[in-house]
Amino acid sequence: QGEVATTQARHTPAASFAFATDTRTTYKGLPPPNSNQNSSMSVISSEVFQGGDAGRTAASQIAAQVKSSANGMSPADVAALTAILRESSKGTAAKREGACMAVGAVASQARTAAEHQTTALVADLVTCCADKHSKGVQDAAVAALAALGTSMSAHGIRAVLPALLAAMDPKEKWQTMVGALDMVSTLAGCSPLSMSEALNDIIPVVTQMVNDSKPEVSVAARDCLSKICQSIDNRDVEPFIPSLVAATIDHEKVIECVQRLASTTFVQTVTAAPLALIAPLLLLGFRVRSTATKRLCAVIINNMSKLVDDPEDAAPFLPNLMPALEKAKEEVSDPEARVVCGKAFEQLQSIEEKLKTHVSHKATTRIVDEQVAVAGVGAPVSAEKRTYVTTLVSSLVDCKVEDKQDWIDELGPYGVSERAAKALHAAMSRMYFTDAPDEEEEDDAEQLCDCKFTLAYGSKVLLHNTRLRLKRGHKYGLLGGNDSGKTTLMRSIANEQVDGFPPASELRTVFVEADIIGEQSHLPCIEYILADPRIQKAGITEELVERMLISVGFGEMQNGSHTLVTFLSGGWRMKLALARAMCLDADILLMDEPTNHL
Repeated sequence: QGEVATTQARHTPAASFAFATDTRTTYKGLPPPNSNQNSSMSVISSEVFQGGDAGRTAASQIAAQVKSSANGMSPADVAALTAILRESSKGTAAKREGACMAVGAVASQARTAAEHQTTALVADLVTCCADKHSKGVQDAAVAALAALGTSMSAHGIRAVLPALLAAMDPKEKWQTMVGALDMVSTLAGCSPLSMSEALNDIIPVVTQMVNDSKPEVSVAARDCLSKICQSIDNRDVEPFIPSLVAATIDHEKVIECVQRLASTTFVQTVTAAPLALIAPLLLLGFRVRSTATKRLCAVIINNMSKLVDDPEDAAPFLPNLMPALEKAKEEVSDPEARVVCGKAFEQLQSIEEKLKTHVSHKATTRIVDEQVAVAGVGAPVSAEKRTYVTTLVSSLVDCKVEDKQDWIDELGPYGVSERAAKALHAAMSRMYFTDAPDEEEEDDAEQLCDCKFTLAYGSKVLLHNTRLRLKRGHKYGLLGGNDSGKTTLMRSIANEQVDGFPPASELRTVFVEADIIGEQSHLPCIEYILADPRIQKAGITEELVERMLISVGFGEMQNGSHTLVTFLSGGWRMKLALARAMCLDADILLMDEPTNHL
């Protein structure tokens, strides 16, 4: 009946609309038309269902009309596209190709106008990637998924993720699996923040496919795993991502990877994203016979768990890691290794205990939907589009996007006014962003940095979620006993290892320490400074270096600035280091053991 009705539609436009409405009772899962959209006019033409060049031209024309609509396509058009995409006969292959072209054109050209509708068609598109009757349908479906992946909101991943993960089921055809993997890879490049938030759901599914018997699936899965892991924003883990991915693919590399990871000094706050990649490898490490490897796995768990700020991030991994640690602390032959495993187990127990009283900071769809309504996101925005806005707001919350302007920029293209976006941000901040603002000091000095970070050295947490604010012209002292981390903090700042601290391109920071030793100590003082790579990069002249050396007292020496470094005492070497730092005209001078600089 559908074939007959569509044929008639080429001569009688009204028939195509009747066909679209009728088929909605045939295919499950299609929503009934919204009452406030009944007046929407159809823009789907019969030419698009011819496929080929004619279909491509018609698809572009359809996209141009949809772009000017506040709520995208009419319900009848969405139903028509859905029905045709779900056809499977050989005789309707051209129609499926045209439908894929239409979705791709609307996604790339109309973008936000119909994004709430095109994202809902992802499940049908990945199925079309494996169309058994037409290579044209397969190519059009792949192109549509690519267009949608590059054009959709960075916070719309949760709208398409269930369909993509379902398409990766081993029971699906390999082309469908590859289509889903490729779209996830595209999203990882375009939306790293929201991809990182979803890694715990994605990595277990993709990992199962990296050694699939079908080469095309295996290659796509490995490429996908590599790309999604690049979304992990943790400076401690980033250098090890290639090794972690390689070990995930080849379990023979697990021991080597664990050894490298155990030597890491973790500084950054640990979230669910790095845990999603590392936890499965640690479980593999506990399964090997080597006691040393099990001990190192326990060391890694102990170090990382101390830096978990939100216990909810670690919750998904506790059911697997805790039994593995408990078994190791009872069965490992080495007494010292058992102690290490025991400490790591206790650390996870403390996280488990916190979870009992923990208030979740994850967005709840019902609550977010209520606030979207309260904020006044309504007509002319349709109910379906408002539901999509709820998905976007939930992602902004879960990704901890706290900047108000980011909310305005993200939600504006979807029909949310600036006033409504501000209201939503305020409401969600009160519910989910718990940090109270610190009292500002009454000072007009320029603020150089204002960040929150965590610092650790080995297994010792030195500072956790600590606020650091520095203003120009001020002098700050770090007070603490031995091994409290004063030098570690300054060196971490100088090496750009403190999360949130402005990069060297924005804020020049110099760490002054007594390091005037090495192969170049035979040089005169002035040449020693000029040979420093930082001095050369900054273009410092010999005249300036000479002036700085004299200013710290080198003019009093017999040979002045041309005294050989090797003849300098400890105090003069410190003066040389200070002169070198002064030449760099730093915004912030970091001085270790400040009494040595008096």
